[in-house]
Amino acid sequence: QLLLVGARLLSYEWESISSRAELRRLGELARDRERTDPVTGLPNRAALLHELTREWELAKRGTVESYLVVCHLRDREALVERFGDAMANLLLKDVAEVLGGAVRRTDHLARVSPEALTTVLVGCKGPAGAHAFLGRFERSLERVTASRPASLQLSYGIHPLADSESPEEALANAELSARAAPAKVST
Repeated sequence: QLLLVGARLLSYEWESISSRAELRRLGELARDRERTDPVTGLPNRAALLHELTREWELAKRGTVESYLVVCHLRDREALVERFGDAMANLLLKDVAEVLGGAVRRTDHLARVSPEALTTVLVGCKGPAGAHAFLGRFERSLERVTASRPASLQLSYGIHPLADSESPEEALANAELSARAAPAKVST
């Protein structure tokens, strides 16, 4: 009887693993490859601009206060030269995963360029709320990347969504401020 119970448990486990693999495969097929970044699995720039347009219209009406936060990976080329493309992609995935864990369901996250990830903080309570979000993100990122052989140099740009004439301009302003900001080293 013990063998029979063991066989049933093993059969159940095998079925569970097969089902998860099939769901993963079907999820890959269903994912919109034109609107998804292949490295991080996040929406790309085109997908973000679609969502950003809606949020910008709400912000312009005064319905909700939203901020764009751009996280710019400053040393991507240096990481590729020193450690290879795989390590640079792994570190970028780490940043994307930690950002994904820090955002709320109402927020939007996307990879907008090879070096930049953008978050739309919907309903953010001013610049102080955006800085608090970045503080939580940085603490979590330090825990995740502590064992990596390379450190990250990140810079951030914060821009209120309603202060621009268009969603594209808001994104461009946030990206510009991220490039101009001093880099912070995450170890």
